Amino acid sequence: IHVLKWICQVLGSVFVFVNSFVPLLLVSCSGGFKRSKVSFGAGVSGVGMVVVRGERLDQFLLRQWESGVPHGLGERSGRLCVTAGSIAERNLKRSLVSEGVPASQAASYSSIEDIARAVLSAHHGSRAAVLDPSLRRRAIVEIVSEAACEEPATPLERFVDRVEWDEDAYARLSSELEAYLRASNVGAPTEAHRNHESLKAVAARLSDPFAAWKSSQGLAAFAKIHTALRERMQEVPAHLYLSRSHLVAAASEQLAGEWEAVFPTVEWVGVATVNVFDNPTTRLLAALDGLTGGPTVNVFGRSGTRTDLESRLRAVGVGVTEVTADRSAVSEVVDDVLAVAQNEFGGEEPAAGVELVEAPDHRREVEAVAARLRELFADGVVPEDVVVVARDAGAYRSVVEDVFTTNEFPYHVETRVPMGNVPAYRFVKATIDLIASVSERPDASVGYEAVIDPLRLGLCVPGTDVGSWPVPQGGVSTARRGVRGGGRDVWAAKRVGVV
Repeated sequence: IHVLKWICQVLGSVFVFVNSFVPLLLVSCSGGFKRSKVSFGAGVSGVGMVVVRGERLDQFLLRQWESGVPHGLGERSGRLCVTAGSIAERNLKRSLVSEGVPASQAASYSSIEDIARAVLSAHHGSRAAVLDPSLRRRAIVEIVSEAACEEPATPLERFVDRVEWDEDAYARLSSELEAYLRASNVGAPTEAHRNHESLKAVAARLSDPFAAWKSSQGLAAFAKIHTALRERMQEVPAHLYLSRSHLVAAASEQLAGEWEAVFPTVEWVGVATVNVFDNPTTRLLAALDGLTGGPTVNVFGRSGTRTDLESRLRAVGVGVTEVTADRSAVSEVVDDVLAVAQNEFGGEEPAAGVELVEAPDHRREVEAVAARLRELFADGVVPEDVVVVARDAGAYRSVVEDVFTTNEFPYHVETRVPMGNVPAYRFVKATIDLIASVSERPDASVGYEAVIDPLRLGLCVPGTDVGSWPVPQGGVSTARRGVRGGGRDVWAAKRVGVV
């Protein structure tokens, strides 16, 4: 199922901004969807040439291993594999090991974020890191609260006024702000590499007047929020960065001075499973390609993904050489989906077997899926034979639970859950934070939230069953006195399981 798309060419891919504050680049027309182009501004003229390979990275490494280099015990290859994250890295290593290739000798492994962190850590002399998301979220809440007023006049005030602010609204704002940072690269140290103005130009060219107005207003508000966040970051140490985008953008500027010291033996870099080159990532790879005497950069991708990656690199002045590989056999259904991905922007009809459905928000999407499922089940299809796939299943979890439960559909949602959203993790962290605050300042008072959070997040007294939660009010009072007053009450607090 293909949902209504909000297309952002800066990110080199199609992004779904459903029920969003900024309907970035809505381009709906009778013949399909049009592609809008965004200028990256000043580019990086590479002295090398990025090789884009139409094959899998593990197959390439296997061929290199079979060619005989390296084979000595502990011998390193000088290759660095860059993947989208720990899961992709683990899968790559498992694939190599299954073919009898020692993964540690075939290559070293990293990610875009880890490379950026290593370069900036060397630059600062302290471990570079991204600001804790909870602190950024708290700052965003403060900025929104300060902008709330009776007579909104600025873009930010009007933006705040038209949204009903609750936990879901703040979560959507945080997510879309991150997408804005990835698209605009406003975290870059130099103005030449920032593309907020390019985004504004694209928004202004939208054929739908309302979409153009709302997108422009949203972009202006995002720019103000970013400025306010940067002002709050002035008191933070230089090695802490506002977001992943700021981290990668800063690393691009320091790459030339730190690469040789941080990665002295790397002669070859292979990038795989990174299906979208956002603005900061593209510029980091461009800077890597532009290093004098630097490594050869190889990008691995398939079909339409490879085409998008090539266009991103060329947009910033990087020379690209394409190396194709034999196409593996795929099912007819996958052929249909690939055909849609390749021709939908040209206004052609979708391939056979693929139905395009437009929907304005997540709920309408899921309701369309539910309607189709009812038809399938009426025709005798059993739920066990049905898979519904989304780019980010987690974003649909609550809606799926609501709609599928209402329709009495059995279901299971498989998705990655951020550790910060896991109650057990939050409980353990809140408990450790409480212990740390008491240990560091035994004579100081402890805030109410610090004491109550472990209880609110699901504390169960050791040795009792689930029915003992929550802790009796008397135990909570004892705990509060204990962490504040010390002495015998501290032992009482420990006995009820708080500290």
